[in-house]
Amino acid sequence: MKNEFVDIQRNGVNSSCHYVAIMRPDLDLLPVAIGNVEDCMIKAGVSQDDRVQVQILCEEILSNALFATAERNPKGQVIFHTKIEHKKSTIIVLDSGLGMDKEKVKKYSAMSNQMVEPHDQLKKLQRTTHIKKSGKLHRHFRFGKGLKMIHNISDILEILYYGDDGMIVPHLPKSPKGTLVISTYIYKFEK
Repeated sequence: MKNEFVDIQRNGVNSSCHYVAIMRPDLDLLPVAIGNVEDCMIKAGVSQDDRVQVQILCEEILSNALFATAERNPKGQVIFHTKIEHKKSTIIVLDSGLGMDKEKVKKYSAMSNQMVEPHDQLKKLQRTTHIKKSGKLHRHFRFGKGLKMIHNISDILEILYYGDDGMIVPHLPKSPKGTLVISTYIYKFEK
């Protein structure tokens, strides 16, 4: 994993902090990336309550991207960029997975509002992924509950796709090359 921190200071006050990582689809890298984002938020003076919300967003968005990339191309890469500012955090994740149809996401969200546990209807949306963890391939069942959390926590959420032609579009193209997720969380708690 390639990591990079970029701190921007104005008048001696840390006004923003960027964390960028280029990752292979390996779950062992997830806690490292989340820990680095936590360090960035502490440097920027983000409250504990807001840090927890941003960490959940990062973990869910990034794990979805890692799974999607592993599913399609186990040697692919995920680009993870987090910008921590004075009043908000922006998370940008670019993967090389197939993406998930927005209509299925809407359908799942509507169904999951009415239930506690997945049932037969939800199993139609379930996806199975094999992903590396601790050097071994593991089978993982995905139901999309992370997407619901992402929708609920994000103040602004965009899910875009790019195709073989390199164009970024708001709908799932016939030949998807990857997904771009942009989530903005506006801080709600005092430091």
